[in-house]
Amino acid sequence: MYRLAAKGPGEFTRDHLLSVGGEDYVGGIFRAYKTHLKEAGYQRLPSRASFGSLIWILAKLGAITFSRAEEISNETAVWIGQPDIPQGYAPACGMPAPRHYYRIVDPQHLAFSKPQLTYRAARGLEAPPTPRPRIVRTPPPPPPPPVEVVVAPSDVQNQWEDLKTRIQGWTRPRPQDATRFLERFEAEHGIDLRDQLDLLGDYEGLERSDFESTEEFREARAEAWQEFVDRLDEVELEEEEEAEPAAPVRRPRGPRVEREAPARTLQARLEEYARGFIPRIAFLQEHPEEGELAQLEEDMLGFINRVLDAVETTPRPQQEAILAISNRLATAAEEFEVARSALAQGSLTDYSAALERLKGCCRA
Repeated sequence: MYRLAAKGPGEFTRDHLLSVGGEDYVGGIFRAYKTHLKEAGYQRLPSRASFGSLIWILAKLGAITFSRAEEISNETAVWIGQPDIPQGYAPACGMPAPRHYYRIVDPQHLAFSKPQLTYRAARGLEAPPTPRPRIVRTPPPPPPPPVEVVVAPSDVQNQWEDLKTRIQGWTRPRPQDATRFLERFEAEHGIDLRDQLDLLGDYEGLERSDFESTEEFREARAEAWQEFVDRLDEVELEEEEEAEPAAPVRRPRGPRVEREAPARTLQARLEEYARGFIPRIAFLQEHPEEGELAQLEEDMLGFINRVLDAVETTPRPQQEAILAISNRLATAAEEFEVARSALAQGSLTDYSAALERLKGCCRA
């Protein structure tokens, strides 16, 4: 497999920093890693958002550290009509962002080889479950040439082809519409579309401030959207009934497996997403910071709005399970208000209690 010919992102980041003198900015590391993967034969490349998450984990664990931000020149700011940059400039929406440089601290740190496991262990979290091994079935011997039988596609196949053609025919990215259509199709037919929905999440997670130029930002968004569109062709539809051969052969049937209700698939995915906020809340309890708290509030409130949209687009018989998640998260905005007020007054006890109640909102 060609995957064995390339380094992992953590190991490459370590070797790259050591090769360039111990310091580089995020965009430079990411471009060098994409070049490394292309030379190794990779066709699918990681997104800028996922690589930014890796840098964040390495910095939190102390393997690397933020060293400096490159100053913005007057030439960089001319395109926004502000040739004079004020003292203490901080990038905002629509403004050119400086390059953020990181310096390697401990080349032997375990986080470079196993970033996710090391981060979860440092926060006292359980390791993620081991994925089930892929079952490789030996193909049967070729049968004699059968009589050609034209089988009409199922109704689910027709609906999926119509939806896929519709999305691939859009002249511009429409991530919100695509998310709504895929979630509705997943709920109605029980088809697993988590990979495609995660790619949409990566696309929406790209921010202008993470890139040094508008051209790179647009290029990253175009690559993320194209990857999502390409992955639509890889959806596997399960056939409920197979066409019987001309001369059927009776075989013993195994025990019947009850399929999970479609609403449960969407509910389980939303519950898993909500539990993902708990490690960030626990980190803020130990390290209070207004900026991180504001970012967490923005992410959680955006997720709550997504749950409310899911309630509206889910068929009526399946809304109860999704509505239960929405009701549980209803008090999150009030708890953030209490936490901000307590942090401003220096009351760490009330601040920690408010975050503990936020954890309860995220648990099923």
